[in-house]
Amino acid sequence: MITISKPHIENNRVVSLIKVDNKVKECWFETDDTHSKYLTDVVDPFVVSLLPGALKYNHQIVCEGQMTDELYFNIVNMYIPTVTKYDKSLKQIKINVELVPEKGRKTAKIGTGITMGVDSLYVLKKYVNTGTQFDVDYCALFDIGIGTYIAITTIQRMY
Repeated sequence: MITISKPHIENNRVVSLIKVDNKVKECWFETDDTHSKYLTDVVDPFVVSLLPGALKYNHQIVCEGQMTDELYFNIVNMYIPTVTKYDKSLKQIKINVELVPEKGRKTAKIGTGITMGVDSLYVLKKYVNTGTQFDVDYCALFDIGIGTYIAITTIQRMY
């Protein structure tokens, strides 16, 4: 198991203690003075840097700090399933982390085309009720005939 402590900022560094099994090491990311104002105390860079080793050696990741929901969503739903499917030496792992709370409900809406074919139905199965801000909000049905636009129907909130 890999444990990532809550990061803290020291001058131009974001620092965290990393525990792999029973060994503890300090890890940091550093920048120059110009960019130090962009440093943040989320665990994102630590998770990204430790992820390849965690997948290879089958280490679950436990984070004591918070992670951005967008990165978490992409790692868990896109990256891990893809790399473990095509590289059998890598293992599916879990990342236990608290996500950075949303600042209110998302303002952007997410839509997808729907043809009632297997691809569009898979998108609905995968991205409706995910518990994240990345749920599909709208479906658009396009019926195109002889090069002429005939109809667009928008269905609100699929659930």
